[in-house]
Amino acid sequence: MVVPIQPKDRRGYFMLPQAPEQAGYYVYGNLHGVSGTGRLAQYAHPNMLTYIFQIEREWQAMCDRKFGIGSISIDGGEAFDKHKTHRQGIEMDCRPVRKDYVTGQSARCTYRDKVCTTRRQQLC
Repeated sequence: MVVPIQPKDRRGYFMLPQAPEQAGYYVYGNLHGVSGTGRLAQYAHPNMLTYIFQIEREWQAMCDRKFGIGSISIDGGEAFDKHKTHRQGIEMDCRPVRKDYVTGQSARCTYRDKVCTTRRQQLC
């Protein structure tokens, strides 16, 4: 039996690595409101993964805080939940960076929240 190193969907898109050591991002979200299922909505086109990893490396070079990555696409690219456009593996939800270093499900915020960095504030 061969165990895949990184899960792929039927289109050949890869699941975003969920907890890479020393990553500059964290993952969040739930599929259909079911806790612990966010990874099932994080299949990305290979070019998108390359782009995410490039952003993540550049971000880590200038800041030690993490940014959040949510829904990308589900296996096969069907529409799901409120994500009617997340079908090609190139659309991605991304949370604002927090000033307090909180990550994960409890890190939900908007750009209006005082705990999140705004364009007018220094990022790091």
